[in-house]
Amino acid sequence: MSDDYILFQPALRQYKRRFYCLAAFCINSFMRCFELALLNSAPNSTFQYYKLAGIDMEKINLILSIGALSYELFVFLMMYLDTRWNNLRYLTLLSSFALLLSCIIRMFPTWFPNILMPHAFPFLLVGSILNQLGSSFSYSTSSLISAKWFNSQERSIATGISSQSGTIGIGFAFLLIPFIAPQGKYIPIILYIDLGLQFLCTIAILLYFPANPPIPPSYSEQYRRGNFISDAPSPQDSHSPENQQGNYYHQQINNSEQIAQQITSPITQPIPIQPKPILSMKQSLKLLLCPDFINLCLFSGLQAGCTQAWADNITYFYTTVGYQQNIGGIFSCMNIFTSAIGGFVSSVLYEKKFKKHEKLLLFLIFILGIIFQAFFIFALPIVSIHSQTRDPLIKIPLWLFSTMIILIGFLQGAPFGVIFEIGAEQTFPASEAFSGGALTAGINFFYFATLLVFATVPLGYRTIITVGIVAISTVMLMFLRVNRKRQNIEDIGERNSLIKSDKEGYNETIN
Repeated sequence: MSDDYILFQPALRQYKRRFYCLAAFCINSFMRCFELALLNSAPNSTFQYYKLAGIDMEKINLILSIGALSYELFVFLMMYLDTRWNNLRYLTLLSSFALLLSCIIRMFPTWFPNILMPHAFPFLLVGSILNQLGSSFSYSTSSLISAKWFNSQERSIATGISSQSGTIGIGFAFLLIPFIAPQGKYIPIILYIDLGLQFLCTIAILLYFPANPPIPPSYSEQYRRGNFISDAPSPQDSHSPENQQGNYYHQQINNSEQIAQQITSPITQPIPIQPKPILSMKQSLKLLLCPDFINLCLFSGLQAGCTQAWADNITYFYTTVGYQQNIGGIFSCMNIFTSAIGGFVSSVLYEKKFKKHEKLLLFLIFILGIIFQAFFIFALPIVSIHSQTRDPLIKIPLWLFSTMIILIGFLQGAPFGVIFEIGAEQTFPASEAFSGGALTAGINFFYFATLLVFATVPLGYRTIITVGIVAISTVMLMFLRVNRKRQNIEDIGERNSLIKSDKEGYNETIN
């Protein structure tokens, strides 16, 4: 190989506008969940306002369930369009416009009450489906925006923020909507707030939201764009030793151990890596079918889906042990907010301390979650085999009961950003939208499957089921093999950059 290496064209760069892009993305995701929680955050007010349409809790659950099922289908549409466009601006705009259209559709019974209010159900249903369409282009792409705009040192933290912005939206919905709309006549205020804020968010994204930074921020993104090359060999040199070596590493990029050995070896030549073209949808889906990623989807879906379904019962838990419903509502909101905090904190810990010890971090989170949730097996009423409800085994004060609820919330959200990052590593060089889409579809599926199970079992068994499922997830986690494909590219890039700097310094000394 020649002495002049075309290692990185152009150089890596971090843009200040990345914070704007992340903020716009997070606000859109925040609004997505704030709008989604409209119907069930103040159910009594919803019943009053849509009384002519006969809206009750069963119909609200039906609306949300059909919308959630449609999400599973929209994820494949998102994957297809991501492959065709490879453009985050288009995906985010489509999400924002779908959410805006959802808000508009839900306004029709309010704008034409005499004609449409008795037929409000289909408008609410279509609004829920459109909301899930928008969700499939934002909820699934939390790790995509961090990969597009942030370097390898900030990427995990950015994923933690973007993945929890929707959770914060749900928290604010359950906190604010019951106070803004304590009665049904105030529901239009919430509808107009949703419409106005989503309109402003859509306009902001339409006016400025770049598809990609002009210069990539990381070696892995540079590799994906086809700029991560060595010596730029011509086609007629395809059988040269150098190019054969480059093809060898290109074929072996999935082998973490071999790449790690090359990185730590004492040789002083750059490791040649050939550019990777954009994968087709078929090629990307094949990466999702590898056993390790399937295991990741299963155990993360079980853990997150089941614990989220359990958390939906928190307000009811308070009433079963003699506390008022409004107290349960307050701590249910706090559980949601601490879940978002947990996701952010664990992403920081992952980036700073556990970058190559992901399984240990997740194992600790899962074990602590099992311990704290097992506490509620004894703190909630018990149902005997004869379906007779008995008092809890232990009577605990409100402050301890609520503290445990808050701690469980922190642990519920803690794995989220880390799992997104592991998925992106496992399926590289496929777009992060594919791994994010598969992971969120799994969480969504197991969440509603758990709700169906909970609907058929007494209260006392729900915590036992949750603890059992999280325990199964922990066992599955132990068999996970983390392939750090994306991080390998970062390590190679940094190594080659140092070698290039050493060569340039040596040449300047000779001259």
